[in-house]
Amino acid sequence: MSFLKSTVKALLRRAGYDLVPHYRHLPTMWDGDHAFKSVLAEIEGHTLVPPERLFALWQYARALAGKPGEMAEVGVYKGGTAKLLSRACPDKPLHLFDTFAGMPD
Repeated sequence: MSFLKSTVKALLRRAGYDLVPHYRHLPTMWDGDHAFKSVLAEIEGHTLVPPERLFALWQYARALAGKPGEMAEVGVYKGGTAKLLSRACPDKPLHLFDTFAGMPD
């Protein structure tokens, strides 16, 4: 984050305001996707990935569901995105890799 942006955010926070992306106030793009909403409820608290990015990952994985091949996730942490990927492509093998110590620089 830039110095200017962090300074503005700090000043606004002191005044009782907060900057949030505008899309968080709009109806969600996944309102009609009941399968995604179900998975989202299951993985709540098990991922650091925001719902907007989880939905993008869900869509990418669903696009690959009928294609040959396997999937892998590097950096599993709490397993939320692994569960999302396994639900999106239940017939694909999913390989999970983690350092158990955080990702190195």
